[in-house]
Parts: sequence; structure tokens; C-alpha cells
Amino acid sequence: MRKTDGKKVCPWWLNFIVDNPLRRMIFRADNFLGPYLEKGMIFLDLGCGGGRYSIAGAELVGTSGKVIALDIQKQMLAKAKREIEKRRLEEVVKTHLAKQDNIDLNIDIDFALAMCMVHETPDKYKFFIQVKKVLKNGGKMLVVEPKGHVSRKKVEEQIENAKRAGLKIIGLKRINIFCRGYLLKK
Repeated sequence: MRKTDGKKVCPWWLNFIVDNPLRRMIFRADNFLGPYLEKGMIFLDLGCGGGRYSIAGAELVGTSGKVIALDIQKQMLAKAKREIEKRRLEEVVKTHLAKQDNIDLNIDIDFALAMCMVHETPDKYKFFIQVKKVLKNGGKMLVVEPKGHVSRKKVEEQIENAKRAGLKIIGLKRINIFCRGYLLKK
């Protein structure tokens, strides 16, 4: 972990640990996104890293949809951009450099994914307020956290912050043996 403005953030150069063939098998993008995305939707990939879920989301929303691949690290976005260009998805997927404490977006989102990153946000309540602002009415957000790294108590604290921010908890999601998740709705 490296510090960005005093907060711990997974460094860009560890992306190979997060995005490798074994993890792609365990963390299948279609399992996370398939139930929530359809053609024409606008999808926000929060903390997109190398862009794996952004690319998978682009395939689901199609050319009539849009994907915003958001990260706070320029190097992560550069890697995501290379992968997006390699697959010729530039018309569907746009990268967005956010600030450590501000997602800095002004767009209506149908669905947001926060894959193993909420625990890295400095102010969870403020983060969920910002996500709520960009979600359409009825829009959903899936939060996934690694079990070995983020305790059940920390996940419960995240859920309380999301509720305080005005998001409704739809339910807890069993992701796989390594992660737990929860689904929110505006």
C-alpha cells in the first residue's frame, strides 16, 4: 500500500496481482455485472484499476451504452486506456481521473461497481453521498470487499455510512469464498 494524501491506496504497480488469469477465473466479471447491466445503460466502474470490469461492462451495455472507468491514479487509468484501445472500445468506455476525496462527476448513472476499493476511501460517508448524487433514481451500486482484508464489522460500518448518505440496502451478496458484497439502491 502506498499513501496518497495520507491515505492508503493499492499502488498501480500491484495491478498484476489484482488482474491475473487466476483472479479472472475466481472473480468472473459476468457474475458481478451480468445481473445488473443491459444494453444502453450507463455504468460507473469506481476504482477501475486496469479496466477489466470496465471492458466487461462495455460488452454488456453495448454501443448504445456508456462506461466511465474512474480511478485516482493516472498510471491505473493509463493501463485501462491501453486495454480499452486494444479492444477498440473508446466510443463506449471513457476514463476519468478523480481526486482522492472527490469522484468529480456530473452524469446520471444506472449502475456503479465498487470492486475492493471502498475500504480505501478516506471518508466513506462522503464517498456514498457523491455516488448517490450521480445515481439515477432507482440506480444501483454493488460494493465488493475482500474478506481477508476487510472485516465483517468494517463492511457493516460501510453499510451504515451508505444508509446515512440516503442509499437503501437491497441485500447482502455472496460473491465467492474470498469476498463479500452488498447491493445498494438510490
